[in-house]
Amino acid sequence: MQLGQSRIRLIAVEKGSLLLLEAFGTYAVRRLVAACGFLDFIYQNTRWEFGKLVALLLFAPCFDLAYAIFKFVYLSRQRRLALLGADCAFLGGQDLSRKFSDLHLDGMGLFQVLHVLSETVSRLKSSERLGIGIRGQP
Repeated sequence: MQLGQSRIRLIAVEKGSLLLLEAFGTYAVRRLVAACGFLDFIYQNTRWEFGKLVALLLFAPCFDLAYAIFKFVYLSRQRRLALLGADCAFLGGQDLSRKFSDLHLDGMGLFQVLHVLSETVSRLKSSERLGIGIRGQP
């Protein structure tokens, strides 16, 4: 009995830490995207070529960092979804997280990620139109 309770506590700590990492990561991405927007504004509205060069040189690493943090947050949300699916299966339900197992971002560029995410959104919307609920039942 002691082993089961310690496992439950460990899972709770892992879920809480994932939520905390997602919150910090989402905040960081929002700030970095705002910084990218500011650098783009400077690039388009400055009169000096040196200012344009500085804005352009700062924009690329800022964007790359925002994209890397986005991928990390996305991965942690996938992990949380897998944990939730395992919990549902443990309680006798279905593990619906397996439906989203093809949503990995390894080696994908930005436009490929946007394409995969838009396909997922369209699949979810079509399942809603068909009246399929979360449990896979009408």
